[in-house]
Amino acid sequence: MQPVSFITHYLTHPKYILTGISANKRQTIIEKIGAIDILVNNAGIGIYGKVIDQTIEDIEKVTSTNYLGMIYFTKSFLPSMIKNKRGHIVNVASLAASFGVPCMAAYCGSKFAMLGFSVVIIMLMIIIVIIVNYRSKNYVQFDI
Repeated sequence: MQPVSFITHYLTHPKYILTGISANKRQTIIEKIGAIDILVNNAGIGIYGKVIDQTIEDIEKVTSTNYLGMIYFTKSFLPSMIKNKRGHIVNVASLAASFGVPCMAAYCGSKFAMLGFSVVIIMLMIIIVIIVNYRSKNYVQFDI
């Protein structure tokens, strides 16, 4: 049995959200552990309120963290999974991806987008044995 390595990357600063993980860091991770077998995209925030009361910055922050963060990390490690012809991508979302919730427009929109992206990746990757899972869950609170 091979040893298991866990690498976490917190999206706590806008520059990390916008860039995901650098090419150098990605390569260092792949060289250190050999391959990424499982990628769990679990970042998520919600800024709640009526759309008319939210700023564009609030909506962009939610979208960048919840949706674009998942895309950047998927794009960072998908090439090595394709090369190795194996891997699992788990995109953790919310039940809010399935239906709209009052005062949660940006959050629901970002989770709807996550679901759509995951479905398309599933269709594209099924041929090369990369498994993409999409998980909806109830609200979870983390203190960061």
